[in-house]
Amino acid sequence: MRVVSLSPSPSTAEHRRSGGGVADVESLFRTKPISEIRNAEATSRKQIQDKSEELRQLVGNRYRDLIDSADSIVLMKNSCDAISANISAVHDGILRSLSSETPKFAAASSIPARSRIYGIACRVKYLVDTPENIWGCLDESMFLEAGARYIRAKQVHHSLIDNSNNDNKSSILSNFPLLQHQWQIVESFKAQISLRSRERLLDQALGLGIAAYADALAAIAIIDELEPKQALSLFLDSRKSCISQKLASCSTANATSSDVISAFCEVLKIIQVSVGQVGELFLQVLNDMPLFYKVVLSSPPASQLFGGIPNPDEEVRLWKLFGDKLESVMVILDRDFIAKTCSDWLKNCAKEIVNKINGRYLIDSIGSGRDLASAEKLIRETMDSKQVLEGSLGWLKNVFGSEIELPWNRIRELVLEDDADLWDGIFEVTFVQRMKTIIELQFDDLTKIVDVKEAIRAVVEASTDQVDFRAYLNKSYLGGGVWFIEQNTKKG
Repeated sequence: MRVVSLSPSPSTAEHRRSGGGVADVESLFRTKPISEIRNAEATSRKQIQDKSEELRQLVGNRYRDLIDSADSIVLMKNSCDAISANISAVHDGILRSLSSETPKFAAASSIPARSRIYGIACRVKYLVDTPENIWGCLDESMFLEAGARYIRAKQVHHSLIDNSNNDNKSSILSNFPLLQHQWQIVESFKAQISLRSRERLLDQALGLGIAAYADALAAIAIIDELEPKQALSLFLDSRKSCISQKLASCSTANATSSDVISAFCEVLKIIQVSVGQVGELFLQVLNDMPLFYKVVLSSPPASQLFGGIPNPDEEVRLWKLFGDKLESVMVILDRDFIAKTCSDWLKNCAKEIVNKINGRYLIDSIGSGRDLASAEKLIRETMDSKQVLEGSLGWLKNVFGSEIELPWNRIRELVLEDDADLWDGIFEVTFVQRMKTIIELQFDDLTKIVDVKEAIRAVVEASTDQVDFRAYLNKSYLGGGVWFIEQNTKKG
């Protein structure tokens, strides 16, 4: 059977649209068998169902889009109506205020009240932001900035509460109940800033320059209200604590001779570096302000320190008073006072080095004369090392105008005002005493080998006979006599 395509051609479709569909059906029944007609019917029904489903989905999607668009249009319309109503209300309010007979009196009473409330709110926000600001400064080791922020927050709180009368104070606390609790949080940072700054003074990390110690010391000075003399004592005490930690680390029974010698060298480095830093921090040379004073008195203009607070006149006044008071306290220390303080500190450090630590002398770990000689050599090399005082070379160059080959000698002249040798002042007596002890111990060991009493008795008993005394002394210790005499006599 010949298969004829049932798909309508364009001409057939046009013919159907023009009314020729019935003739095609009749022609189909005349020319095709029943089986093909049924197949054609099934195909047509399938196409009709597919087209119906496609049309239904298309209409449904478009309907949902239409609904969404309609909702958006409704929202836009409502928003526009609300905006228009607000504009109309503002317009009516302006017209009423212009037409009213008492606007001037209302403005005179309402504007100052609103400004005052706004100013109080800004100051409360300044206190609320202070803890986060201080934490950020502490994380970045900006201790002076953290302390200055605490001082300014204290002044803001003072202007809010302490400067207000009882009625205003009650009104502020009732309108801002968070204020009192927030100030307690801010006030707790005073001890935190002081503690973290003191920990920085104890930090002996490599690469930590003099500026870091100056920042920490300045923060403590403004937080704890220290005078320069107290700041100097605090700095030296912190370094003495570092020395104590170094010495205690090798005071155990397991400490070896090399451990003790290394500890002595490290302690000597701390002493030299500390004295050099005292000179740079506190000693005035050539009319140049010492670093500690530069840091503690440095501050940007007061008008830039209270950002976000409208008309901070009272806070600026308090900050200037604080700066004036700080300047009056920060008096340059006398050279003689610095020299005496450092000399006394050096003597105390020397005593701690040579005295007992945890019940024992550290130098007792050095058990031979050879180790003592090695220790002396290393200690003297440390004293004369230029690398130890590398951090003070820039300051010394500014003072003397040229490169310094022996920095410790120059620092000793500037700060201590004498030429005392660290070896003589700290180690000489202790090393000599230890050498004596080692020799005595060696002689004690010798007596265990040679019976001195018996040797002397033998000499006395043989004194009546003719004895070659030198030959006796040169006899081997196995046969008696003093065995350590060398045969170095010259014949005449």
